[in-house]
Amino acid sequence: MQRFWCCRRCEAMNNKAVFSLGISLIFAALSYAFSADYEMDAKPDSGGVVIADSLPTLSESMSNEQISQSHEEADNTGDPTDDESFAYGLSGYYNSFKEEEGWLNGLWGQEFRDRMYLGMWTAHLSPDDDHQNRNNLFGITWNGLYGGTFINTWNDRVYSAGVQRALYRNRWHGFDIEAGYRLGMMYCPEGYKGIGDQQFTPLPQLIADIDYNGFGMQFSWAGVVMTAGFYYRF
Repeated sequence: MQRFWCCRRCEAMNNKAVFSLGISLIFAALSYAFSADYEMDAKPDSGGVVIADSLPTLSESMSNEQISQSHEEADNTGDPTDDESFAYGLSGYYNSFKEEEGWLNGLWGQEFRDRMYLGMWTAHLSPDDDHQNRNNLFGITWNGLYGGTFINTWNDRVYSAGVQRALYRNRWHGFDIEAGYRLGMMYCPEGYKGIGDQQFTPLPQLIADIDYNGFGMQFSWAGVVMTAGFYYRF
């Protein structure tokens, strides 16, 4: 019995170390990206559309209205357009605190891009032998809203829904990176053990996603748990 307990303890410590390292690396990269100065060499093409020579770096932002106008001009002239040639398209660079006016708008950011989630694993900061670490998540994010269901720490079925907002977005060597947060509610019919056995519990969660050609992994942190899971962005 003691040997079993030690094995479970070591496994929990290893899981926590791996999760901590992964999340630390991602948020360190995001911190560096937020503090860096971005510059862009832009020049008009023959149709008068501003094209970025180097993507996704820039120092002076284009507003969404300017991008839409550029797209309309390109459509009117019959010139082909490429979303990735515009620094602030969905596939390009975005920093809410540089793009949005005022800190409230900066905190609200933009809608997270649509995706479907399959599978989730949890590392507990205060592990226990009875904790469930494999959570069998199925969920979806659509138009900035999320909903899903999973098995919680105490093996009870939980349903959750709310908003999901992006504060940062970028591309790096073909990898898409997106970071932000969720704000929502969790519903557990049996009562959420460890949180007063309440059926309804608020969910504030920081998230960081990285994918290649739409297939990726999401890392998150909420309270005393860190999670990782797979998703497909569509």
